[in-house]
Amino acid sequence: MENQPSQDADAIAPEILKPELAATERENESSGIEVFYREGPILPDELKAYDDLVPGFAARYLEEVFNGAEHQRRVDLAEKEQEKRILEAQLEIFNKNHERSVSAANKGFIIIMAVLIFSTGLAIKGQKEVAIAIITSLAGVSAIIYGTDAYNKGKTKKLEQKKDDKEKILE
Repeated sequence: MENQPSQDADAIAPEILKPELAATERENESSGIEVFYREGPILPDELKAYDDLVPGFAARYLEEVFNGAEHQRRVDLAEKEQEKRILEAQLEIFNKNHERSVSAANKGFIIIMAVLIFSTGLAIKGQKEVAIAIITSLAGVSAIIYGTDAYNKGKTKKLEQKKDDKEKILE
């Protein structure tokens, strides 16, 4: 079992195992050249060494670091403000649509009541089939109106929750 390759061996890219790359690495080792990579700010002793080579380098470098940090803060703040404005615009659009929906529902209720009264009159005069057809159509329309209203109320809750969450983040 110990002589079997591990499962990680399959994950090694074939170009890593090429002999010419290994030779290049050995050549670099023998020449004394050292290459390394690091992210982040320059360490104080390195900064001093650079400043000794190029007078004023440390001041310019630190100014760039501070300017970069300030720029990032402004970008972050602008993104938060933009998200807030987008959310407010979405809420305003939704509220206007909701107002129109409520107005339409109220007008629809008046129309439905008038049609019910009319259908009742038809049924009394002996045209029950026509009255039933009209009332059945009204039931379908009422279901659509109710569904739209329920959807709008659910959407309102989601948008208000988003707004509350964004306001908590901005505080």
